[in-house]
Amino acid sequence: MVAVGDGVTATDFKRLAATRIVKTTLFTMLHHRMPRRNDFVIKLTRLITGAFQCYMGLVPQMLFGLITPHTKGLTMNDDFWLLHADGASLGNPGHGGAGAIIYDPSGDVQAEVSLYLGDRVTNNEAEYQGLLEGLKKALELGAEKLRIRMDSELIVRQILGIYKVKNARLAVLFQEAKDLLAKFSEYDIAHVRREFNSEADALASRAAKHANLNKKYQ
Repeated sequence: MVAVGDGVTATDFKRLAATRIVKTTLFTMLHHRMPRRNDFVIKLTRLITGAFQCYMGLVPQMLFGLITPHTKGLTMNDDFWLLHADGASLGNPGHGGAGAIIYDPSGDVQAEVSLYLGDRVTNNEAEYQGLLEGLKKALELGAEKLRIRMDSELIVRQILGIYKVKNARLAVLFQEAKDLLAKFSEYDIAHVRREFNSEADALASRAAKHANLNKKYQ
């Protein structure tokens, strides 16, 4: 069950719902005998219409029995900014990259970060660096209230105080993150599934794979 809130934004919900419509329709069309031309046009029209309605938020509250939205934790129509952060390590340890994408309260992208971290970086270190870079950029943009979404359950639970930070190198990054978080008037952090963090993941992976491009993309 996927729900809007508890780590999933309204934008996440609409994107996933539209994706499910497209994938389901294409799967049906590709795995069955090609229909007559009129039937094909009808199905294609329904596909496009359904995806558009889903993205605009006009779908019912239940779609395929997999998605049930509710209002808790929505990032729409309030003054919270939204940060998606991630990290990647090719080898763990290996070439690492940090990725972050920041949305303003209206849902528009205000910044993207894709930063190469070096050639001896663990995955957890890269995840923390993605968070740190995102927090720094959010502060630069003037965000005061921030929602943070990551697919690293470890880091989210460490920030929340559920898990202890036992690794010395991670402890340094953890403290830096807490210091940055203290600069916001309000924030929350939650774990999301990887498909809801795909943009940040792509930015982190791009940085890790392009070791010679040691810079931020904004």
